[in-house]
Amino acid sequence: MSENASYVPPTRSRRGCFTCRRRKKKCDEKKPVCKGCTRNKLECKWPAERMRKPGQGGSEGIDADIISLANSSAGHKALAPRSKGVFVPGTEACGSTINADSSECALQETDVSRGYLDALSPETILSPLIETETHHGSFSDASKSSTSDSVSLLPVEDAGAPQDVLDERGDEHDLAQVDSFDPYISTETCMIASPNLWDALMEPMPPSPTENIPASLSILPHIDHDSSELLSFYLQKTANSMGNGSTDVNPFVVQLVPLAFQNNLVLRLILAQSAVHRQVSQDRQPSNELAERHYTDSLRLFRALVGVYLSGKHDGILPLAVGSLILSLTEVASGDIHGSTFNHIIAAKSLLKKVLPQRCTGMSLDLQNFLVEYYSHMSALSIIGMAPQIRLNSPMEPEIEAMANKMVEGKYVGQLCGCWLELLLVIPQIFALGESMKECSQDSTRPPSPDDITQFALLQARVLAFQPVPTAHPETALAGLVFKQAVLLYLWSILAGPHTIYEGNKMHHNLMKDAVIEALALLGQFPASARVNTSLCWPLAIIGCCISEEAQRDIVRNRLQTMLGTMSLGNMRETLVLLEHVWTRPLEDISPWNLSKMMEEKQIWISFA
Repeated sequence: MSENASYVPPTRSRRGCFTCRRRKKKCDEKKPVCKGCTRNKLECKWPAERMRKPGQGGSEGIDADIISLANSSAGHKALAPRSKGVFVPGTEACGSTINADSSECALQETDVSRGYLDALSPETILSPLIETETHHGSFSDASKSSTSDSVSLLPVEDAGAPQDVLDERGDEHDLAQVDSFDPYISTETCMIASPNLWDALMEPMPPSPTENIPASLSILPHIDHDSSELLSFYLQKTANSMGNGSTDVNPFVVQLVPLAFQNNLVLRLILAQSAVHRQVSQDRQPSNELAERHYTDSLRLFRALVGVYLSGKHDGILPLAVGSLILSLTEVASGDIHGSTFNHIIAAKSLLKKVLPQRCTGMSLDLQNFLVEYYSHMSALSIIGMAPQIRLNSPMEPEIEAMANKMVEGKYVGQLCGCWLELLLVIPQIFALGESMKECSQDSTRPPSPDDITQFALLQARVLAFQPVPTAHPETALAGLVFKQAVLLYLWSILAGPHTIYEGNKMHHNLMKDAVIEALALLGQFPASARVNTSLCWPLAIIGCCISEEAQRDIVRNRLQTMLGTMSLGNMRETLVLLEHVWTRPLEDISPWNLSKMMEEKQIWISFA
């Protein structure tokens, strides 16, 4: 949408009570109880009441993080085709942006929180799928979402917090159900309790018990044939592509599928992930329609439940935390180039810091460890590409980092982190050190502080001491050693670029050159088609920035091409696209610490997770 397009005012009251805003009804703004709430016998809630209770439910930290994301996302170029605003699906109809009117936003927690919700746009994740036509020629030029034609789903522009999807004819009943809604209740219970709302959010309800019982019963009777096929594809291919094969048990199946059977949000997100993955794989369908429908469906449900959570219902925090992580990896699988992955990671951090330390009901130790691994993997390998406006101040919460360190002590091996979880915990510390020492390099009169020098020495000693656990599979151990060399290159390039040579830099230059040779030799000891390569985009990007010979670049180039053809994950394609751009630059400009700048030049913001 062009920047000059006219702004269409929202239909709901801006200064009325929250109840009327949810119902999208005009409010006479009479306090303490407006006429509309009196007439419909509803509880009249006002902004001032909510602002006086910031600690209610113990979620003030989460609310602040998610709400603050609205402002940070607004500065992210990839998410802001409108000037100074966050892109919102269907802006032609609603004209929504996160504006700078802070006095109004301060009183409208529900509206401001949509900064994160609105960043979860179907266009954001699906545009890489449409763009792949230039690479594969299998997608339609004008692939449109089918959701606007579906009787069970609302148009995209109507997606938002639960107040936006209420049926005008029965909104009083639905509003009461939303206020008492528990996101962790079974799907069938929610459908019966509030049919208008849930018919709008999800696909048609399954037949009632009074209708004829089908000849064959399904374990998930409320999903259709297409969804069943997607679940089968997930079990056969997507779950294997998400994990790197480092363990015999795949938590993407063992942990997430049982949770999906218990919670409809997780199920919808898994189906969407499967649909998106299938569309970037060799099994892609002629039309993008099904992937768009499932992604939009799951996205609408996720946004609705985030809105419910922000309104004070906190029982469903575990599915929301898991959902944020699933969405982040779905973006990676699609080849997200808009930085949407980063939004989900930030939201996941806010939710997980409440979920993990408490070990909430229904969470086993294995699931807890998997979520710690999941977040550590996503945050550590994504921070290098984050725009300054949305970077995590502290990627690892102390409680989560303590859990991860305990897992390292227990010699944890995972499907995302392999045997190198310890290195993932070091990467954010190196990033913070590099940002600190960058200020010294920009100011020639300011030498590195003693703390910076000490931290550098401690990090180098920790990385050099890393060794794969003895129980790791041979290919996993080799991948861990590749990671080790890449982390060393990342650390050493703080001092000087990998291609910088001067009188006082020869030893440093030779050290980095030897690390590159060692990394390439390790890569040659296991095939590019091995599943463990799923986790190697980050080290390949770092190594790619440190090589200058065309023969060495061919090794990295060919490996990424083989990985893409085998695992079919979009971030592999985008990593190669970025490196091809990096390799066109003068050698003195190439460094792992300039990757964010290179992304800005290329107008792509990707995660290497």
